[in-house]
Amino acid sequence: MKIPTVVRVRSTLSKKRHEYMTFLPEEGCNYVKEYLESRMKNGEKLTYDSPLVVLEGPLPGTHERLRTQLVSREIRKSMRKLNYQWRPYVLRSYFSMALDLSENKGIVSHNWREYWMGHTGEISARYFTNKKLAQEMIEEMRETYRKCSTYLETGRKPLTEEEKEELNKGAKKWYLSAMGFTDEEIVKYNLIEMDPEELREKIRDKLKLNVNNGHPQKIIPIRDLRKYIEDGWEYIRDLGDKEAIVRLPEN
Repeated sequence: MKIPTVVRVRSTLSKKRHEYMTFLPEEGCNYVKEYLESRMKNGEKLTYDSPLVVLEGPLPGTHERLRTQLVSREIRKSMRKLNYQWRPYVLRSYFSMALDLSENKGIVSHNWREYWMGHTGEISARYFTNKKLAQEMIEEMRETYRKCSTYLETGRKPLTEEEKEELNKGAKKWYLSAMGFTDEEIVKYNLIEMDPEELREKIRDKLKLNVNNGHPQKIIPIRDLRKYIEDGWEYIRDLGDKEAIVRLPEN
C-alpha cells in the first residue's frame, strides 16, 4: 500500500453530494491498521465488504455502516473521555488550518487544498469531466500531501535530510540577518552556501563596516573577553570557537 494512501469520498458521504479524493497520511494509516488488528483479535472476520469503522459491541461485525450522526457521537464520546469539550467539527477546522499553513509555505496549491477539503472548483470539474484523475496527477498529489503531513500529523518523527537542510539554511539566514546582512546581500553573495572560512571573512568585513557607520562593534580573541567586559564593553556573541564580538554601550 502506498502512503499517503488514497481515500475516495463517495457522493453519498459528501456534504455537497459530489465525489472527491483525498489522502490518509502515515500516522492515520497506522491507527487504522491497529484498529483493524484489534477487531480481528476480538474474533471478527474481516472481508473486503466489512465496514471500516463499527460501533463497539458484544457481536463484532454485525453492525450496519455508521451514519453521520453516529460517527459524530462516537467522536464526541472519545473527546469527552479526554476532558475536551470540543465539537467533532473541530477536526475539520484542524485539517483546514494545516492546509492553510501548507499553502502559505508554498507546499500545496490553492486548487489542490480546496479539492482535498471537498470543495467544488477547477480540480473537481476536471475530475467529473474525465471521470478520473490521471495517475501522474495522483502521484504528484500524494507527494505533496506527504509534505503537508508535517502540519497534519500529531506524532513526532525524525526529520528527513531535506528537512534538516531547510532548517539549517533557515538558521543561517537568521544569523546573517542578525549580523546586519540584508536579504539582497545574502542572495547576491550566496552567503547561505558559502564556505565557513570565507563566510567568517565576510562577517568580519561587515562588522568593520558597522564600526565605520557609527556602530562601535569589535572582534576580539575570546581569551580577552573578561578584560573587555571589565573595561565597559558589552558582549554580543561568539564568532566561532576563538573569537567574540563586543561593542561599546550606547551613551
